[in-house]
Amino acid sequence: MHCVIGRHLPEKYAQFNRDHARLRAPGERAFARLKQWRILRKPRCSTNRIGRTVAAVHAIEIAWRSG
Repeated sequence: MHCVIGRHLPEKYAQFNRDHARLRAPGERAFARLKQWRILRKPRCSTNRIGRTVAAVHAIEIAWRSG
């Protein structure tokens, strides 16, 4: 069980937190990769194009992790 400020979470909440972290992790890794590549430092394109860039990097990150 996980501890939070000196007390244990009930298992259903601990499981929820684990599931949430598992779903969130790929997006967090993709944003970390974007920061490494410095893609979003000075975007000089439309917000639609930035969104597509983020989605593409996310897809690359997922493919790289699964392969």
